[in-house]
Amino acid sequence: MHHIFDSSSTDQSESFIDCICTLPNMEHLDLSCNHHPLISIPESASCLQKLVLEKCDHIARLPECVAKMDYQCLFGLVPGFSVTADDNKCYTNLGLLVHVNPDRLAISKLENVKSPEEARSVKLIEKHRIEDLSLSWFDPQAKRCVDDMELLRELMPPTALQKFLISGYISASFPDWLMSIGNYLPNILQMEMYNMPNCKSFPPLAQLPPNLRVLTLKRMESLEEWNTTLSIGEDELMFRKLEKVNIHYCPRLRIKPHLPRAASWSIHECDNVLISWAEGVSRNVASSSSVAIEFSKVPLHRWRLLHHLPAISYLCIACCSDLTGSPEISWALRSLKSLRLKYLAQSELSGWVGELSSLLQLVITQCKNLEELPDSMRQLKQLQSLTLDTCCSLRQLPLWLGELTSLKKLIIWKCSAITTLPNSIQQLTNLQELEIHGCPNLEQWCEAEENKTKLAHMAEVLICANEQGCQPPMFPTTVALAANENKKVMLEKRKRRRESGFRLLDRVG
Repeated sequence: MHHIFDSSSTDQSESFIDCICTLPNMEHLDLSCNHHPLISIPESASCLQKLVLEKCDHIARLPECVAKMDYQCLFGLVPGFSVTADDNKCYTNLGLLVHVNPDRLAISKLENVKSPEEARSVKLIEKHRIEDLSLSWFDPQAKRCVDDMELLRELMPPTALQKFLISGYISASFPDWLMSIGNYLPNILQMEMYNMPNCKSFPPLAQLPPNLRVLTLKRMESLEEWNTTLSIGEDELMFRKLEKVNIHYCPRLRIKPHLPRAASWSIHECDNVLISWAEGVSRNVASSSSVAIEFSKVPLHRWRLLHHLPAISYLCIACCSDLTGSPEISWALRSLKSLRLKYLAQSELSGWVGELSSLLQLVITQCKNLEELPDSMRQLKQLQSLTLDTCCSLRQLPLWLGELTSLKKLIIWKCSAITTLPNSIQQLTNLQELEIHGCPNLEQWCEAEENKTKLAHMAEVLICANEQGCQPPMFPTTVALAANENKKVMLEKRKRRRESGFRLLDRVG
């Protein structure tokens, strides 16, 4: 039932809907997409098995008995709720949430709220079923009747909350309950804040929820410092549950005085986070197994952050302009097991890659100007997996490839300039899997009878000539090599690869 009501009368709509709801055997009523008229929902709607109110932006009345309908019966009102305002009224539709108590709630367009009293009347803190809450301001340029901080003060969530997101907030600071969020919301597991251009403050580490596992700060251009000082008597191990920290597009941010412990770090265009550390390694080093760094404009040798993360096993570097290394960086990465380099503009890689003596897996992807692999890579005696993906300028694999005698898997994906494999490929007696796609000349080379004998020692050679048919290789964020997989898992993976368009090359035994 779309666009059927006269906007001049809410009584008309309530009477009409009531007649429908009381029809014999009436179970399902869909009122979605009635955008403009003021719809008034009668109490009789609570008897329906299903009521759909999706995209009904101007509901004038929603009885308590309807608002409290089970989430399997009432659709469209929550979890996604958009605040709408009428210029002729001193209130918005926020009051429709007064009696709603879902497990998930996402309130958007908070810039439309007319008064703090509106937000207070919702009594968000009393909605104890909510575990996942999102509060969003959509238009930073919109004229506001209520300051964002004043509004957020009235929207304090319930203590049971586990996932919390705030976006589009334009005030410079937060209300007291958020700056001490660990005291008020101790059960939060995931916390995300983004698109806050004016915000200059963030809760200190000591005030974060003790069970926090994932923290994301994104597009907070004015944020200058995250204070990680702990109170007297507090142990950093209190926050050992922190699994992942994402800091994206916060150009001014510095973390002081030390890094918190986290299993995984993702840092995008935040050069101060990378370089604003003292020389050497501090006593308060933070254990971490995974680090991803993107869009850095400072040289790699200045990334002092890596000195404070001495146990990195996985590192991804993408879209960075200068990968000039140093002995100190090589030492900081001495435990690295897996390295992924992607979207780099350089024509050659720095020699530090070959100094990673513990490296088991190397992925080089979307490095379209890369012309050759550095000679230092011949030192990677423990390397078990090498992937070259969309390296269009790479014309050949070096003869020293045969020195990588631990290599078990070699993937060459859309490197069209590579036409042959070096004769030393026969020295790779541990090589179990060779996978080639989007390299027409190389595929022909493998098909030639005189070359099949050079590949006969491999357990599997997979070739896909169909540009559209094959699925790209998977790049794990942890080291998971064929040597560590049981036979059943390996067979299943190979089956999936064949189903995705690859074929097994017949070779001479």
